[in-house]
Amino acid sequence: YQRRVRGWCELCMMLLLLLVLAGPLTAEFKSPSEECGNFCSMAMKLCTMEDQAYDSLEECHAACGSWDQAERMDIANVDSIECRQFWLDRVQTAVKATGRVPPGLCDYTAVGGGMCDASVPHRCEHYCEQLGPGGDCGAGEWNPTSQEECLTACIQFGHRGTVDDMTGDSLACRILHLNIGEQSLLKTARTEYCPHAGIESVACSDDQRSTKCAQYCDFSQDFCNSDYSRGKGDRPETLDLSLIHI
Repeated sequence: YQRRVRGWCELCMMLLLLLVLAGPLTAEFKSPSEECGNFCSMAMKLCTMEDQAYDSLEECHAACGSWDQAERMDIANVDSIECRQFWLDRVQTAVKATGRVPPGLCDYTAVGGGMCDASVPHRCEHYCEQLGPGGDCGAGEWNPTSQEECLTACIQFGHRGTVDDMTGDSLACRILHLNIGEQSLLKTARTEYCPHAGIESVACSDDQRSTKCAQYCDFSQDFCNSDYSRGKGDRPETLDLSLIHI
């Protein structure tokens, strides 16, 4: 009799344990937001095969729910759906215009995010570490003579700026150029953008400070000003670069 009672008790304990373990599995599934749903459906449709950004729709939904909220024009250095949606729209534009995805562009929509990866925290010590020869841009004219020189200069930048400022005497502007120099698919990104990440920066000065719309239009003028972008002539080699930058 005691053996049977002990057997029943062990069975009850096993059932109770199974119920506890099954609880999270039977919990109510939280559906993704409309914004995440639309983004993930678009990403799964456009970014496939070697360009695949997510293994499944569920993986994308889970990742999307963890990202930060940002402004619509935050297109770099922000771990957000707004940043990834911007680059996913560029993928769609490229597919419609050329029938293909520019190599690596779907990477910007994934976890890690490429251009949407805030890889350098907005603090002087991290900026100065990455500005050195062993940092994101490597060795170059932008390297400070010492960490002390960099830290002293950093705290004297004119203002903090916002996360993706393209101009203005700020830490934010320099980190944007640092990230583009390291992460962009543009072959000349390192030589074009890393110099502006330095302490002495032409782009990141108050002489160059402008509004977000003016910054956007300046980039558009630089990278999209061609006969093809106006609907004339053959597709130039620089079209992929314009799709990446704008």
